[in-house]
Amino acid sequence: MDTNAFRMEERPKIKLEFTYSDLVLEVLGWFTIALLWILTILNYTSLPESIPTHFNASGQVDDYGNKGSILLLPALGTIIFAGILLLTRIPHIFNYPVTITEENAERQYRNAAMIMRYMKFVVVFTFLIIQYRTIETAEGIAKGLGMWFLPVTLGITFIPLALFIGRAVRFK
Repeated sequence: MDTNAFRMEERPKIKLEFTYSDLVLEVLGWFTIALLWILTILNYTSLPESIPTHFNASGQVDDYGNKGSILLLPALGTIIFAGILLLTRIPHIFNYPVTITEENAERQYRNAAMIMRYMKFVVVFTFLIIQYRTIETAEGIAKGLGMWFLPVTLGITFIPLALFIGRAVRFK
């Protein structure tokens, strides 16, 4: 084992300053969570009593429920958003694909915080799209999420995640 490496309890605790990219992702995240709530609140009263509550892998509706369930995605999105927001402030507790040392700690923490900010945005953005399509489907404008939803969502989630992990390994 590297004698300069730290166990998790001994990892350096560094307060990271925001970069421009960090700021852009934070603003996008906050804007998207606000938009998710605004979309929901503005459309709530016009929704029918029974709305789609679940979609299958092909994007087709496979379950319906009470219109009050439309509040679930914004509530869950807010909880996830807040949780990731808090976690982003303590990157020294994350798991890393490399050993954290005094020399690489700041770069690894920045990369990990960026991953978390990106994932926070992607989750809330995904919820926004689901909410929008749920409302359109409930109002008879659309018929589900569409076949494109699952592959695109998987792509915008896992391709950048793989790139961030690859970058972490290069930052040894």
